[in-house]
Amino acid sequence: MGILLGCTYPLLFYFYKKVQNLKKISVMIYLLFIVISIILFVNSFSIPNPEVIQNRFGPQLYPQIILIGIIVLVSFLLYREIEINNKKESEVKEIYKNKNRFFQTIFISLIFAFLFSWLGGILSIFIFTLAFIWIWRIRKPFNLIFFPILVTLGIYIIFHVLLSVRFPKGFIGNFF
Repeated sequence: MGILLGCTYPLLFYFYKKVQNLKKISVMIYLLFIVISIILFVNSFSIPNPEVIQNRFGPQLYPQIILIGIIVLVSFLLYREIEINNKKESEVKEIYKNKNRFFQTIFISLIFAFLFSWLGGILSIFIFTLAFIWIWRIRKPFNLIFFPILVTLGIYIIFHVLLSVRFPKGFIGNFF
């Protein structure tokens, strides 16, 4: 195994040196993800729907929602990659200067995952959304108040009402 890895590393380094524009590779990878997601989306319609669930969404809905999200987000990344290729180097540096926000988002996501069951589903989603928009410097009072409420309400309706997923009650559930 070590010999195989030892042989492939120089080949990868040589390939890396030969490729002048790595942006083309990332664009091709994004297009590959979009094509695979479209193929999986079409195949998700073949998932059988149990007869017990007459007027409710079946098991094919969740993969379809995830795949649509993947297609939309990867399309956004593809658009950004094409736009970055068209910009000057000084503009690209300005785009990437705020890496700190990305790491802060990962940090609050980890905190959200650990505190989800302790705080309760609805409260932790609200706090996470509020912290997320605060980190990304959205400071308009309207957005700070209504966006977390709308996201929390939307997640509650989709998962609790439509898909019958129960959220943890957390420590507040002990009082009710």
